[in-house]
Amino acid sequence: MITPVGGSGKVPAFVALLAPQKGMNVATLLDIQHSDRTQIEDLYRKKLLKKKQVATHAELAGADEADVEDMFDRNFYVGIVNAEFAKELNTPVDATALNAKEPRTLPAVEAWLAKNPFKSGAFGHYRPARYFADNVATLWPQMSDAAGSKLRSST
Repeated sequence: MITPVGGSGKVPAFVALLAPQKGMNVATLLDIQHSDRTQIEDLYRKKLLKKKQVATHAELAGADEADVEDMFDRNFYVGIVNAEFAKELNTPVDATALNAKEPRTLPAVEAWLAKNPFKSGAFGHYRPARYFADNVATLWPQMSDAAGSKLRSST
């Protein structure tokens, strides 16, 4: 069973609720930034999870930091953002104008949007995720083989 918990800070409470359930094996797949490493180490110290029960998007992406959005090619993710927020955007997000030095896609998109605000509303990273889930049949074939492999290995 896959259950989103909303970030590494919420994992300890979630694991504490689920781990005592008889016959349940709990594992987690986390976004990771340098600031999250202490929280993840706390999971091990408190014996809530073992290292083999924790995977990160950074491991899958072969990076120091990564979010679920980094499992996609940057251009592909920007296309999802533009499709989901088409009515709210003054100008579609330009993938080539994103800060190439920012290794994580989500902060790069958020920085671009800070300089190019919405006509109305605000960006939330859950909406592109829902858009992808709602349109996976049409979007999956458009993904690169590398992105598809990363996503398959994360499930």
